[in-house]
Amino acid sequence: MAQGSGLTRGDRRRNQEIVALRGVVRRDRGVLAIDLGEDKQVAALMDHDNRVLARKVATVKAHELGPLLGWATQQAAKYGLDGVTVGWARNSTQPAKTLPT
Repeated sequence: MAQGSGLTRGDRRRNQEIVALRGVVRRDRGVLAIDLGEDKQVAALMDHDNRVLARKVATVKAHELGPLLGWATQQAAKYGLDGVTVGWARNSTQPAKTLPT
């Protein structure tokens, strides 16, 4: 519930995540968010303002993401971005990786 500010807790959390993203990812890069599943991977390519530019579902194992990453770099170039930064889940201990176009 919004408490005077008009923002919900979810709104505030999303805004904090966007600020954190802007501090890590260069403006000329897209962000590829991947929801990893056992046999199906769902990806969304986002710009620096967290707008979804493209989505894709790949029915491959998580260790077979090469074509999905290639698709993401092509989509990023289509939108004038110089590369893609791949995002992991928040609880991951691995840093984000940047792929050149």
